[in-house]
Amino acid sequence: MHRLARLSAAERDALVDDFLDSAFGDRDAEPLSRVLHRSMTPGLPDDPTSEQLEAWVELAELAEDPEFRTLMRGLFTGYSAPEAAPPRKDIVVLVAEAVAPLLAAGATTGSAEAAQVVTRITAAYAAVQGKADNAALRESLAAYLSAARDPRLVRYSELLSIINGWNPPEYPSRELDWFLEAMTQTDRA
Repeated sequence: MHRLARLSAAERDALVDDFLDSAFGDRDAEPLSRVLHRSMTPGLPDDPTSEQLEAWVELAELAEDPEFRTLMRGLFTGYSAPEAAPPRKDIVVLVAEAVAPLLAAGATTGSAEAAQVVTRITAAYAAVQGKADNAALRESLAAYLSAARDPRLVRYSELLSIINGWNPPEYPSRELDWFLEAMTQTDRA
């Protein structure tokens, strides 16, 4: 049996708390950290199924991965920009909401509609960051969205759902890919 599968409940909690503290800061430091701690915490039941136990081991391995911790911290820092006071929609949600209808309509990433969405989303991101919409800001947005579609983050969400008995998440990877390509084409135009 894997060492992570043999951890006591207290040891599991400590591992998860350490990961979440490294990603989102102390849960008592600010309301956003508290919310993220709650929503990203796995609750392995006392009598887990084999699927839940396997998911726990994989999630715990991710939680111990220093690169994944850095990725999560970067996403949190990017979301919690000091110029904008939460609550607000994350830019990933804004992208998904704006792009989903275009994907459904068959719009291409080089279309006028795509350029309009890129302009609207980058303006929203600039406002949140308190910066001008320029090449540096667009590079920052592209880096943030690329990090947000990292397969490890998507997998963490899937594993969390398995462990907690939630419905599988609908992650907007397709929408993010489409938007990033639209950004590239818009910036070339």
